[in-house]
Amino acid sequence: MDISLTARDGTETSGMVATITARQLAAFRSFAAAHEERCGEAIIAPAGRSFAAYDFEARVCPLALATLAKLFDFASDMIGVIDDAQVRGRLIRFERDDKGGVLRARVSANPDALFEMRSRA
Repeated sequence: MDISLTARDGTETSGMVATITARQLAAFRSFAAAHEERCGEAIIAPAGRSFAAYDFEARVCPLALATLAKLFDFASDMIGVIDDAQVRGRLIRFERDDKGGVLRARVSANPDALFEMRSRA
């Protein structure tokens, strides 16, 4: 689904957005934690390390699309978001709608910059 969003800082973004479930988000967080432990490579931005946080950014560029697709039950809209982020070299933003509580993922405006995310909170 393509929608136009206004970020918390007031900037408007548009593009593909995927609706995800809490189970899928938890699976991604568990996968990211295991990857970070195994490889020493940060996936989730330090600000989003709290497990209960729904508003965070994460790296997908160093990860296999097929692996990520499986975590999100091969949902075509999420595969599109992941693919777009990988092609554009961007992070993915996960967020929860304050009104309805719907979890969404979209391509972030921030580049996939490993050196900025190496520090652990």
